Amino acid sequence: MSFPTTSKLIFITGTDTGIGKTYITGTIAKILMELNISVTTMKPIQTGSIDIADDIITHRKIMGIKPTDFDLDHTTNPYNLPFPASPHLSAKLANIDIDINKIKENISILTKHYNVILIEGAGGILVPIKETYTFVDLIKEINADVILVTTPKLGTLNHTFLTIELLKNREIKLFCVVYNTFFTEKDEIMTNNFLTMKKFYPSINFITPNEIKNLFELYNF
Repeated sequence: MSFPTTSKLIFITGTDTGIGKTYITGTIAKILMELNISVTTMKPIQTGSIDIADDIITHRKIMGIKPTDFDLDHTTNPYNLPFPASPHLSAKLANIDIDINKIKENISILTKHYNVILIEGAGGILVPIKETYTFVDLIKEINADVILVTTPKLGTLNHTFLTIELLKNREIKLFCVVYNTFFTEKDEIMTNNFLTMKKFYPSINFITPNEIKNLFELYNF
C-alpha cells in the first residue's frame, strides 16, 4: 500500500501512557470540525477495552457526535484487546496476530471519506505493536506527521527530548508538542520545564491545550 495519501495523517503520541493523548486527540478533532474541516479519529490498537474502543468513545463525546458507521464496523479501531498492556503482549495473550497491513487498509478507507485523520497511539512512540515492530515504524511507513503530548511532571524533559530526538533520527515531521497543563507540578518546575523545552528546540511549536485552536487556525489544510 502506498502512502502518503491525499488526506492529512496526524499521529498523536505521548511521552508515556496516561499522558492525555485521548483528550488532546478529541479536542483537536473538535477544533477542526469547528473550522469546517472533515476529520475523524482513529485508535488502531486499544488495550483494556471491549466492543467499541474506549478512547474512540471519548473522542466522540468531546467532538459532540455519536459513534460513526466507521466506529461501529471497527474501521477506526481494527484491534481492541481486553488485557491492559502493551499491544504486543495483549495480542499474544488474546492469541491474535496484529496485521499491520490491516491497519494501513483501514487508514486508506478513512482517507477516502475525511480530509484529516487523527491517529492516536498507545503509550509512547517506541511501544511495541509486534515483537520487533513499534509505533514509530508505523508512523514512518504511513508518512504521518506527529503531535507529541507531554506534561509538566518531573522527568518530562528527558522523556520529551528523547522522543524528539528519535523523531529527528527517523526524519519524521513533528507538527507540535502539546504541554498538557491538565497535569500540575510545582509552579517553578511547570514554568521552567516549558521554557527549557522551547530553548532547546526553538524551531518546534510548543503549545498548551488552550493554544491548540490558534495553531490550527493558522495551518493550511
